[in-house]
Amino acid sequence: METAHSASTWRAQGAIQSKFSLTFGGKRQFVGTMTHDPAASRARLEVEGGPTVVFDGKTAWLSPAGAAFPRARFHVLTWAYFLSAPFKLADAGSRLEALEPGAFRAGEAKLKRARLTFSAGVGDSPGDYYVLYRGPAGRLVGMGYIVTYGKSGPEAAGEPHAIHYEDFQALEGVPIPRRWRFYTWSLAEGITGEPIGEVALSEVRFVTPAAGAFEAPAGAQEQPLPR
Repeated sequence: METAHSASTWRAQGAIQSKFSLTFGGKRQFVGTMTHDPAASRARLEVEGGPTVVFDGKTAWLSPAGAAFPRARFHVLTWAYFLSAPFKLADAGSRLEALEPGAFRAGEAKLKRARLTFSAGVGDSPGDYYVLYRGPAGRLVGMGYIVTYGKSGPEAAGEPHAIHYEDFQALEGVPIPRRWRFYTWSLAEGITGEPIGEVALSEVRFVTPAAGAFEAPAGAQEQPLPR
């Protein structure tokens, strides 16, 4: 999968930047500019007409302090991770387990699958898991997942979703999915129903991050991990 996604080119970059639009439940949640390093270990999200959120590698910061942007820490980390997912599978504390092939959508051809889990203490939500679907070209075409961020285990397990990566376009040889659609999902059936959300990326480019891009802005407010 790393070969199919040109991992060596991706990892050689200073940062990846894109215009980011999130729609969920039929409503536009926000539009902004997302910038993060190749490992998605440092990230910056500048919301149009709203605040800026920075993750410096350890701490998330919201500027201006007190701005109304619920789950700021979740947003600055999650979307960078989803874009970087094909390059994160061998990270320390990540565990891959091969599964029997299965269809991503009922009635379609079966794809190779693997389950990604995490060791205790890894990341904000070590209880998360992902089921990865690898397409015929070797690319990551979709992931089933649960989100335990700020939720109890049973609550998160009751809301499995999937992300379908679409509209791949090459950026210096790296295939970038410009459209992500979200669905209800189960391991047995794959994705079902109509999309429940969508991300659109545009103006994707590799950049050299500006000095201080991943540092806390002056007067920013810390965004702790929820209990």
